[in-house]
Amino acid sequence: MTVDDPLDSVRAALAAMSDDDLDEMHRMAQNGSQLSRPLLAFLAHGSVWELSRRAGQSFELHLPQAAIGAQERDFAFLSLGQMLVDLRKRKPLVALLTATAEALHAEPANDGLTGH
Repeated sequence: MTVDDPLDSVRAALAAMSDDDLDEMHRMAQNGSQLSRPLLAFLAHGSVWELSRRAGQSFELHLPQAAIGAQERDFAFLSLGQMLVDLRKRKPLVALLTATAEALHAEPANDGLTGH
């Protein structure tokens, strides 16, 4: 039995985004004062990870649980919901937010800090 990596969908969503979408997500993560800060940190991390991957640099993509603790999860899901409503016409961003929610729902198979 193989275990799906909860970051597979996140990686696919990031790879499908344009550089402009990734830059926008990173800017939103830096300026989203009314949203979950740990969630925004994860989204900024994912954007930088994908831009770096495209530039030939490699480092671990962390699971959202590395930034979003158990006490912050409910607010992170509320923030994801608000972002999904606000960005509903931006399919690449919606795909990333949906994949992030799925990864956040998943139980980490390891220490919760990193994926492959």
